[in-house]
Amino acid sequence: MQNKWAPLVMRLLSEGAQPFSELRRALPRTSPKELTRALRSLVRDGFITHDAGADSPGYSLTPLGQSLLTVLLDVYAWTAEHWDEVVDARERADRAGTGSPVTNVLTRDTWMVAFKASSVHTRKGSPSPVRKPFVRSPVSSTTRTGPRSPRCSTT
Repeated sequence: MQNKWAPLVMRLLSEGAQPFSELRRALPRTSPKELTRALRSLVRDGFITHDAGADSPGYSLTPLGQSLLTVLLDVYAWTAEHWDEVVDARERADRAGTGSPVTNVLTRDTWMVAFKASSVHTRKGSPSPVRKPFVRSPVSSTTRTGPRSPRCSTT
C-alpha cells in the first residue's frame, strides 16, 4: 500500500476482474507508469493477481485483497463524513502560512468516482470488528546484520 492509487485500484477491482485499459480509463488522472507501479506493488504484496490468459487478461482481487478492501471502505466512509472538516483545516493552515507545500491530487471527485456512494452505504451501520492496535516493535542496532543499504544512509 505504498502507492497512493492502490486503494482506488482495489476498489475498482471489487467489481470484478478488469484489464489495464479499463483501470486506466477509470483513473484518468494517473499516468500509465503510475498505474503500472501501483498494480505491480499490489500483485507483489498478494492483494491482486494478474491473469495474462488470452480469454480475459486482467487484474482481480485475491481473498487477502478483499479483506483489506473492507477496511479501506471504512476509511472512505470516515473520509466522506469528515471531508469538509479536513478541507477547512487545510484552508486555515494555508491562510496562516503553516500549510504544507505538498499538494494532494486525490480530490473528493476522485474518491467519489472510485468509491461509489452505494458501496459505502452498504457498510454503514454494520458492526465494526474489534481490531488490535498496531504496535511497531523496536529495532535495535544489535538485530541489524550486514552493511546498511545505501538508501538508508544518512551521508
